Amino acid sequence: MMRLRDQVALLLVALGLAFSLAACGGASPHAAATAKLPRSLTDTNFGPVLRTYYRLPLDAEERTDLRGRLAAYYDGPTEELLAAGDYEGLRERFAAIAGLHQPEDFEQGHVATELIRLAKYFVAEGSKRGDEGTVLSALWVLRATHPDDPSYGKEYDRVAHWGRSARKTLPSDLESYTRLIDVWEEHAALSPARPVLEELARLYVKRRDKLVDGMRNEEEGFLSRRDLFAAPAVIQQTSLAVAAVFLSHGALSAAVTQVRASGDSGGPERELLRYLEEARDGDLDALFELAGAFLRERPDTARGICLYGYRQDLTDPRFPLCLARLASAGGDWAEATAWFAEAIFRKPDDRALYDEALDQLRRFVEQAPPDVTPRMARAVVSSADEIIRERERRWPGKKTDGVALDRLYLAVGLMEMNAGELDEAEERFRASLRTQSSPQALEQLARLASATGRYQEAVDNLEQALTLLQSDPSIQALFSRIELLMHLGDALHRVGEADRAAATYKQALSLLAQPEKNANPLGKIEISVRKGFLHDRLGHYQDGAEAFRLALTTAQDLRSTMGEGGAFPTSAALQQTYARILSHLVVSPAPDPALAR
Repeated sequence: MMRLRDQVALLLVALGLAFSLAACGGASPHAAATAKLPRSLTDTNFGPVLRTYYRLPLDAEERTDLRGRLAAYYDGPTEELLAAGDYEGLRERFAAIAGLHQPEDFEQGHVATELIRLAKYFVAEGSKRGDEGTVLSALWVLRATHPDDPSYGKEYDRVAHWGRSARKTLPSDLESYTRLIDVWEEHAALSPARPVLEELARLYVKRRDKLVDGMRNEEEGFLSRRDLFAAPAVIQQTSLAVAAVFLSHGALSAAVTQVRASGDSGGPERELLRYLEEARDGDLDALFELAGAFLRERPDTARGICLYGYRQDLTDPRFPLCLARLASAGGDWAEATAWFAEAIFRKPDDRALYDEALDQLRRFVEQAPPDVTPRMARAVVSSADEIIRERERRWPGKKTDGVALDRLYLAVGLMEMNAGELDEAEERFRASLRTQSSPQALEQLARLASATGRYQEAVDNLEQALTLLQSDPSIQALFSRIELLMHLGDALHRVGEADRAAATYKQALSLLAQPEKNANPLGKIEISVRKGFLHDRLGHYQDGAEAFRLALTTAQDLRSTMGEGGAFPTSAALQQTYARILSHLVVSPAPDPALAR
């Protein structure tokens, strides 16, 4: 029989959707952690406490107290965000705190006090911005927590009624329902009380029924051509959408009830219902299939399913692995690392798990955005170290499958160096070399050696790096050799070998002639800048100034071609070129303030 994820892929093929999630095998039991949790949460201990909270049964007495501590942590920046008027930042706080609750909490008004304060803010500010979904969520929170004040309920009903009425004026039934669904999806994400979820499911079904009626109705213009084109796929998705509403919050029984009530009876729908019923009755394989079906296009739903599975079985590694992959895909690398560690803890004898985790970590450190804090980076690196040590202990000498550990160590070293942690950076670069000798790691060690006055060590490292690059014919390797030669000349000057330094600079200049003829405009700019640096080092200050002028002229011409007016080109590459020239002209042995101006 075809599995659910395959049924779903076929069902949604009209929209080009495909789902996959590879399992990693069975589970091995282990004892749950029972360590005393900290009263005060910090950036360091927050993650483990949050995962402990996720593990607790929904009826556990500890949940309320622990949720309060987690909410207080999320609420930490609120005063600063309020002072700055950072609406989006505050909305992220609201969503994070809301995510700690279950649907029953929103029905009964058992929510964190921090959420109530933010709800009052969003009723006032969100209304001004027309942020309908957030305002509805905030009003729901206030209505549920202030049962003696009918004003919140009345305002909630008024906003909900206005939203429905306003969209009835749209020319397309499909557009009318879709826009209303967009609002209620946001509402359900921020305050998923059972009535809110049921209303969203009802809207999906009503949209489907309206489209079915329209396709059967022969009256001209009942549905637009655009609606007719989209209708089959939208109709086919309805049972999945209804299920997703409840699965996002681990409400499997409600998902079964609502899908059954939706009236779909086709083969894929029956298969979906079968998997829902099996998952509801405790079949973790069926639950994991459901997570795989929703992974690509509805990651929030897959996350809700995997959190439910994580809580149901504290020994199954598939659900923390699912959460790790989702966090990784969403760019939350610290969370991804922690979930990978959890999956490995549950199945420590699966080498593929270690390698996948390390590969994801390498991607993080190589692609980390500029705003990644050293704290976050070190949290990730610390987990990476633990995974590497445990892997080496279990499989000494076994190479990782498809994971370049030398690149991982190198990227971590660069991150440490950017954070000003030179000793840690040097250790990472040396670890990279122990794993695999590379010109990149040798160059970084040379830079550190020069920065700390160890110039002969810098010379040795740079010469080794150049030797490694000799057999590489690529243009990238050519530019790397030129860069290394320039740094080598600088280091040779520092150890008193001026003649060798000059010869090294001249060698770099001669290499620059090779790519110049075929270079594109950005390449010509880079070549001219490097020529300027090298001529200055050789004492050819006039030649250096001419090279810099040529770089700036080429950049100005490129700006005109790109249609950039006003200030210097907005492209990052050209801005960086300009900054490099300016800084060099100011600190050069023969400063040229006139050219800098």
